[in-house]
Amino acid sequence: MSIGDSLLDYFSEDEIKNFYRLDYSGSKKFFDLTIESTYSKLEVYDALILGFKSDDKNYIIYNLGAALDFLNNIDGCLKKKDEIVSKVTELFSELSTVRSYTRKHDEDITGESKIYSTDFAFHTGEIARIVCIEWSDKFRKDNYIDHLRFFLSTIEYRKWINDEAWE
Repeated sequence: MSIGDSLLDYFSEDEIKNFYRLDYSGSKKFFDLTIESTYSKLEVYDALILGFKSDDKNYIIYNLGAALDFLNNIDGCLKKKDEIVSKVTELFSELSTVRSYTRKHDEDITGESKIYSTDFAFHTGEIARIVCIEWSDKFRKDNYIDHLRFFLSTIEYRKWINDEAWE
């Protein structure tokens, strides 16, 4: 599965309609689908997170991501993130930029949830993001789980998620 592929090459439309859909509170230009490991029999990650244009009946992939849960274990998440960052750095020496940062999560208006991110911008325009999300106690009570996400996105999708997806 790659950026630019149609999800219909991997799943039927009926299967796709059963995946968890996330519509963002801001712009509706894109939406995400989550495919849980119990459904897709993933071996390494707990879920796939894929991004699509809202009006696209062909389900062309603009964002390809994977998630790995770290239940109340942000230190374990950060360690795994560092391992992945090291591997990506080794594999892609032609990267144009690498940037690491920590910020508040946009979904948590209290500002207590955090994102620990490393972004790679490729010369081709795609962006890879490896991120650990540490939820505040308020979100954990609502069954939010600290987790690692690894994304490869088109520049169009990444610009949207950064600038328009959230109110």
